[in-house]
Amino acid sequence: MGGTRRIYLVRHGQSRPVDENGIIRNIPGLDLTEEGIRQAKSTARFLSQAPIGAIYSSDAPRAVKTAEIIAQELNLKVQTFPWLREFSVGDLEGTPFWEHLEEIKKITRLNRLDPYTRFSGGESIQDLHDRVIPPLKKLLQESPQHVCIVAHGGVNRVILMSLLNLPLDFFTRIDQENACVNIIDVSNDQAILRLLNFVPYDGVKVQRDINVYVTL
Repeated sequence: MGGTRRIYLVRHGQSRPVDENGIIRNIPGLDLTEEGIRQAKSTARFLSQAPIGAIYSSDAPRAVKTAEIIAQELNLKVQTFPWLREFSVGDLEGTPFWEHLEEIKKITRLNRLDPYTRFSGGESIQDLHDRVIPPLKKLLQESPQHVCIVAHGGVNRVILMSLLNLPLDFFTRIDQENACVNIIDVSNDQAILRLLNFVPYDGVKVQRDINVYVTL
């Protein structure tokens, strides 16, 4: 990568991981809630003065809607990529969440996440890393100097860990709230984290549940 590039890495606004019947909907997933739209608008205003030249997004509805709200503020168009989707939960997709509570707790529990553990038929954190990072590096080489990427909690974590050369074991130690902003400067494969998990609508984390560690 020639020169310094700034990445504004954003997580999508609030959406529901299950539908009205309690069925898991991760990929492609559901759209933003009304609160999620409010969050995305707050983040868009925060980014309105940033010199962003391109906006890239996961093709999941919750990410696309968030990206479109930001793009409208910046007068840009959104480019979507399926490789920016959240990690697959495999056989859990389309099934009632209550049937998998113990499995979900076991895999997502703080300090118990094995990067190679996956939901049945789904992806591990290592799988997610291997899917996202190679095309991301290629995309950044061909991109403007300042870009905004709108993705998911898991995707954002592996991007941050890759850019900062952190082991995947740090996955559960990095929080990514709905519509949060991370700012990373990258130059010659060296990265500086300028801002982490900032949410304009709750900057001092009053609304954040300290017991929530991993969300999609």
